[in-house]
Amino acid sequence: MQKLTETLLWISRDNNTPPKQENIVPAQLVSELMEDLGYLLENKPVELSFRENFTGHKFLPVTPLRIVLNNLLRNAFQHTQEGSIKIEINEHYLRIENHDEGATLTDSDNSFGLGIHLVEQICQKLHWELRLEYIEDGVIATLKWPEHIFTH
Repeated sequence: MQKLTETLLWISRDNNTPPKQENIVPAQLVSELMEDLGYLLENKPVELSFRENFTGHKFLPVTPLRIVLNNLLRNAFQHTQEGSIKIEINEHYLRIENHDEGATLTDSDNSFGLGIHLVEQICQKLHWELRLEYIEDGVIATLKWPEHIFTH
């Protein structure tokens, strides 16, 4: 909770100094978050796939990254009642695509609120490219990694 509060305060400040950065493996962080959020898929007929095409390190502000990834994954897990969730990570982007059979456009629109607003603010402040594509039966969220931060 403290890290979330610090990030919220950082977003509201005019100071452009990024939060503490660390050398992390994004694929490992995504795996950990998927495991933590797994309870949201219990007893749901949802097919979950995770394709890792990049297991290298990145030097990133880990707390904002964790908040962004957690919110994107939580939305997909929480708002897919029946269908599929496809997660792909490579050296250029992370994509989370959920398809909810029987969902309507209204369901998708209502599923994103304060969490997505926070995600968009974090991405804007850090100059991360985030694209949210609302499709008939779900959402495709693509977070493009900044190119200059790769280490292998």
